[in-house]
Amino acid sequence: MKLNNNPEYPHSEFPVRLEHMEGKEGMDKKVCFFQSREHLQKYLNNAKLKEHQYQTYYRDNDLQTSIGSMSAATGRRN
Repeated sequence: MKLNNNPEYPHSEFPVRLEHMEGKEGMDKKVCFFQSREHLQKYLNNAKLKEHQYQTYYRDNDLQTSIGSMSAATGRRN
């Protein structure tokens, strides 16, 4: 999946952004927004997504400390 180097956050109440591919052939990009890491984790568990299947981004650097290895400069999950 192509990395988003400058993710947008159109919803001020949702600082966590998730991008993943879906659809019958995995060709449709889906973008989701979450209020917290806990909501993100619940979605990931329900969707049964593996770490290599998605990218997470954080508007605020303090949100990115507990899920995987993340880049502090961009808020992008590595």
